Amino acid sequence: MPLYLVNYRNGHSEAFEGQSAKVDEKGTLMIQTQDSRITVRPSIWKSYAESMPPGEEGDG
Repeated sequence: MPLYLVNYRNGHSEAFEGQSAKVDEKGTLMIQTQDSRITVRPSIWKSYAESMPPGEEGDG
């Protein structure tokens, strides 16, 4: 399962293990984990990146 590294505007960052991540039309970042959904308001997050764990090949 990929990791999503979220960079916050205050300089902090946090990694979430999730199945997918997307940004909705309002700019809210949503990360779907195995048992819940994490939502981050647009005013809080700056960027995010997907990173595959070592040993797991991504498609592409």
